[in-house]
Amino acid sequence: MIKIICAVLVYSLFLVCAPLSRAQQCKQLDSATPDEWLSYLNRVTRDDQSRECIYFALRGLDRMRWEPAIGTLVKFLDFQRPLNHWEKVGESHPEGPYPAVDALTSLRQKALPAVLTVMQSDSASELARHNAMVVWIQVYWGELGDLPKAVAMLAQEVEKAPTERAKQRLREALADAVKYCPPDDKARCKAASETGKDTAQ
Repeated sequence: MIKIICAVLVYSLFLVCAPLSRAQQCKQLDSATPDEWLSYLNRVTRDDQSRECIYFALRGLDRMRWEPAIGTLVKFLDFQRPLNHWEKVGESHPEGPYPAVDALTSLRQKALPAVLTVMQSDSASELARHNAMVVWIQVYWGELGDLPKAVAMLAQEVEKAPTERAKQRLREALADAVKYCPPDDKARCKAASETGKDTAQ
């Protein structure tokens, strides 16, 4: 019986670890520290040759919950990972397409000032601003357990924004966020985006 249990545990561990190891191939960072992953991301040029290593570093920082990486992670909000092992062989495996979104979401409240800045920025790409909104909503949704309340928390930041342009960018993010509310919550989300409050009992 003990041998059977051990075998099951080993097999289960293999299933958990295999997708990660097979998805990431980067010999130059294989034994690197989180600081070295961060240094690499700060100097790398994005191209087809660097995608696997960028992905490797971002996933590593995600697993480590590396708070000093926040300022760098937001620069990669619009980076889409390469296909993982399972996708390459035609199988599905649950993994988000934007590893920086996952890494920032895992840092929760600590990441919110940085993603808020991205949402207000004209220099960030449209995709980066969208994904910054996704991080914000996911963090608050996870903490509050309610999507309209997460929308309300973003709406409260509009009047705090430093410029009219930044306020407009946040209003655009709010409109984007409301689109993700399910039909049953759509009216509450819309109201929350306009008032910064969720009055549902």
